[in-house]
Amino acid sequence: MNQKENEEKIDWNTVEEFKLSEAVLLLLDRIPTEDEKKRVLFDDPKLPDNVKRLKKEILQDILNLPIPHSGIISVSSVLTESKVHRQELTDFAKRKGLQPCFLFQTNKTNIKAPISKKEEDIDPRRRRTYLTLIRALLNKLEIDPSQKKLVPKIKGFVELAGLRLDENTIRNVLQELKDMDED
Repeated sequence: MNQKENEEKIDWNTVEEFKLSEAVLLLLDRIPTEDEKKRVLFDDPKLPDNVKRLKKEILQDILNLPIPHSGIISVSSVLTESKVHRQELTDFAKRKGLQPCFLFQTNKTNIKAPISKKEEDIDPRRRRTYLTLIRALLNKLEIDPSQKKLVPKIKGFVELAGLRLDENTIRNVLQELKDMDED
C-alpha cells in the first residue's frame, strides 16, 4: 500500500490526537496529505492566508505558544509537530464558530481535496483588489463587516443569487477584510 492509499484510508472521525498540521487542514475540511502537512509545518509562503491564520491561532489558543509581534513562527517551536487532542480542537472550533465535518458529524460537508494551485496562486495585489471591491460593496450596502451574526446574512445573500459558499469561507473573507483594515 502506498502513501496516498494510507492517507485516504485514515478515518479522521475516530482519531483522538492530531499533529498540528493535520489539525489546521482538517479544521478547514481539507485532507491532510503528507505534502500539505509539510507545507503547513514549514510555513510555505504560498499557503492561503486563512491556513496561516488558523495555524497561528491554534499555536496561541491551544498550544499556548507565544507568537512574536512579527507573526513569524520559528520552525524550531513547531518542528516536532505538537499534538492536539480532539476535545481541544472541538472546544477551539466552537469558540471560532467552525464546524468541520471530522469533529461535528451533523455537518454533511465532505472533506475537500488538498489546497489547489488556483487557490494558492492568487497574486497578493489581485487578492487585495478583490477584498477592496468586497469592502466597497459592503460599504455601499451599509454593512459593517465586523458586525455580529453577519455570516448567516451573507450566506443568505449568496444563496439568493443561486450561488454557494460555506460559512467558514465567508468568515475567513470577513477576517481578511478586518486584517486589511488594520494594515
